[in-house]
Amino acid sequence: MNPIKRYPHLKLVIQDQPAVVQIARKALRIELQLVLGRQISRGLENGRVDFVSINFLQDAPVEGCDIYYLKNVLHDWTNTECVTILKNIRRAMKRGSRVIIQEIVIPEALNSNEINTTSEAHLPSWGQSEVNMYEFDILMMECYNAKERTLEEFIHLGYAPLVLDIVVLTIHNAVNSSAQSGLQFNEIYPAGDMALVEFSPV
Repeated sequence: MNPIKRYPHLKLVIQDQPAVVQIARKALRIELQLVLGRQISRGLENGRVDFVSINFLQDAPVEGCDIYYLKNVLHDWTNTECVTILKNIRRAMKRGSRVIIQEIVIPEALNSNEINTTSEAHLPSWGQSEVNMYEFDILMMECYNAKERTLEEFIHLGYAPLVLDIVVLTIHNAVNSSAQSGLQFNEIYPAGDMALVEFSPV
């Protein structure tokens, strides 16, 4: 399903490093012409699809978008860098904007009091069916000093007390807002091997 064809009212802005944007512009034009026809490819010219270079560790994205969508982005970065990325997005958001993060969301592991028995070959959460998720987690650690995250870790990414001289003790599951990034967790939508995690501005 191509959103340009299915939702003609949408305007899409694709942002990445300059070299990637240049490649993406050419690739998208070729794909649209081959798969969807010339009429759809004209969407590039009439302003429905725009390409903007960005360094998301330094710059805010295009302001005032309804949806800021990141797919397989945050798992490449450390927690500190993820907070920086989310803060920069928050700077560009308007009231009603949403951040949608599509990534692997690792299920929370059960502790030994919550299960009967597991063999030594299994993770405490009977994780054999999610073994690929943990393999990706190790791969991200080896390649980028980064990780795949649980939902709790996504929610916690930007959370920090604003007043630094006060010690705040928090049960992570009860945390619903991010004082650092200015984002509030809304919902998680399972989507096969990955999930969509939705945030809104506080």
